[in-house]
Amino acid sequence: MVGEMRHRLQFWKTVKGRNESTGEQKNTWVQHVELWGKYEFLKSGSGEDELGGRDGYERNVVFTIRYRDDLINEMYVKLSDQDEQYEILSILADLKRNYLTIEAQQVNPADIQNLSDADGNEWNTGDNDGWQFTGDGPTGN
Repeated sequence: MVGEMRHRLQFWKTVKGRNESTGEQKNTWVQHVELWGKYEFLKSGSGEDELGGRDGYERNVVFTIRYRDDLINEMYVKLSDQDEQYEILSILADLKRNYLTIEAQQVNPADIQNLSDADGNEWNTGDNDGWQFTGDGPTGN
């Protein structure tokens, strides 16, 4: 199993903070850890479907890493050499706590919409809970 773990995986988490000038809450994604692991796609091809009335796709993947206890479902996984993000669905330890199996689903780029205002500030709907400021400013839902 260890010989199959030849891919660098990054685990990202959100850190809550405050905008210094407005005092509003701001969420920032930061890299929690980068480590060796293995991944396998569960579906061949893109699995394109009509999701919510628009074209999109689902791509499921299983990551395997050595056991650790600092990962949570609210994180996402990214392959170090690629831009795709994978939302964690479940984290399962084996009986001997040697390895973790992490089931994840690729974040659908069709779900993320970006807007820019006249000042160049960008807003997006990446979490599907409302508009979110992606620069140095407020987070609004």
